[in-house]
Amino acid sequence: MRRQESIERIMTYVNDLNDPGIDPEMVKKGLSVFYLHGELENLIEYVTIKRYGLSLRHLETLMALFYRQDSPLMPAQLAEEVGLTRPAMTSNLDSLQRKGYLSRFAHPNDRRKLVITLTQKGVKLCEKIMPIYYQDMTKTLEKIPMKMLFSLEKIYKMLMHSLNEILKEGAI
Repeated sequence: MRRQESIERIMTYVNDLNDPGIDPEMVKKGLSVFYLHGELENLIEYVTIKRYGLSLRHLETLMALFYRQDSPLMPAQLAEEVGLTRPAMTSNLDSLQRKGYLSRFAHPNDRRKLVITLTQKGVKLCEKIMPIYYQDMTKTLEKIPMKMLFSLEKIYKMLMHSLNEILKEGAI
């Protein structure tokens, strides 16, 4: 209900703008899609925290390290792979290190750089939770026809392309 009320308030404002460059119906649909996306991410986060005691970003970071055990990553590489800013990744790594899941070491060739690796505790955690995580994912998605999943993926790629175009234009 709150979401609908928020959308209605926003739409009142948008309609009052009377800006020819703003399509009110497109804004309304966009808000609905973005709110749904946020709710989905929050629900995934809730399930992740409830099951594993980790945030979704923690889990993504552990997974990135788990699948790259043969080539440890630097914080900037991890930030890019997980999609976090560098300061957010630093906080993320601090939290995971406090829990004993990862270690930071000086880079062997450049002691000014740090290398991140999973501890044995981190590896064991990943080995334990990865199958459950992928089972959850399978249960979530198996009810959706594959054709619709391909369409959803295509739509997300189109949204990413549109947003990147806006970034290139310097509008943001």
